[in-house]
Amino acid sequence: MPRLCLGGDDWTVRAEGENGSDGYDHKDGGGGDDDHHHRVGVLRARVPGGIYSDLWAAGKMGPVGEDVYHRYNDVDFAWVGRTNWIYEKTFPAAPEEWRRRERVVLNLEGVDTVADVLLNGRRVGSADNMFVRHRFDVREQLNYLRDGEEENKNHLVVAFESPVLYAAKQEKRHSTDRYVLVQQTSETENRL
Repeated sequence: MPRLCLGGDDWTVRAEGENGSDGYDHKDGGGGDDDHHHRVGVLRARVPGGIYSDLWAAGKMGPVGEDVYHRYNDVDFAWVGRTNWIYEKTFPAAPEEWRRRERVVLNLEGVDTVADVLLNGRRVGSADNMFVRHRFDVREQLNYLRDGEEENKNHLVVAFESPVLYAAKQEKRHSTDRYVLVQQTSETENRL
């Protein structure tokens, strides 16, 4: 089975709301509750990897080599967890013979955690669990290399929703206002 590995250091990452080639923004907005992330710009990224490693490598989280947990760094960089991040990669057109296959699968592993996946501007799926392999049939969304034509490119976007903002939405959605909270007490407390 032919494979194309999309990992490497030729990805880019940016905070949602910064100029990007796809114009993708999450439905709820929410690029964070302050504007620190607007100073980041479009950075080189490595996949597999993570936003903290990418920001650190670009010098956006203090001097390279300084511990993220040194002094107040964990507090100073809390904005990273409250920011939606957009990872992007452009890769060559798929061979024309792939179009004749029953399926062409985009396989994503370790997507941490809540993300939409777009290929050439079309949503192909979403992820909400880092411990599950996500597979999407992208045969219809791929651009293919055809004889006699200039090479088309494919553009992949993985748009991550802030885990902090997502958790706050879920907490609100599943608020205890709709439920009765039953708490077990000790026998001693029951006698009082």
